[in-house]
Amino acid sequence: MIPRNDPKNDPKEIAHALNGYFAGIGQSLANRITHGHGNPEDYTTTSVQGSFAIIPTSPREIIDLVRDTKYSRSSGPDGIDPLVGKRTIDHTAGIISDIINSSIETGKFPLI
Repeated sequence: MIPRNDPKNDPKEIAHALNGYFAGIGQSLANRITHGHGNPEDYTTTSVQGSFAIIPTSPREIIDLVRDTKYSRSSGPDGIDPLVGKRTIDHTAGIISDIINSSIETGKFPLI
């Protein structure tokens, strides 16, 4: 049995030892970072002001997104169980893709 006053059992001593061990790690890592001599703009490409692009989607992208999404039984605002969408995505991905791409092309996005 280890005595109660043993520093190995004292939570404050343990915390103090851990703090001492890990103290300075952040500064040590920060000291290893090399600093550039230019401006941040030197590392970026020129952008066109006022431009914005959205790449059209595809049925394959829709299917992959749905399959990679974590499944939940919580229905959304439409009250439909997400399992319905997950099970029918192969048949509806083309339609969903067309709706999204049409919205991108026309600039009209349905509220819901």
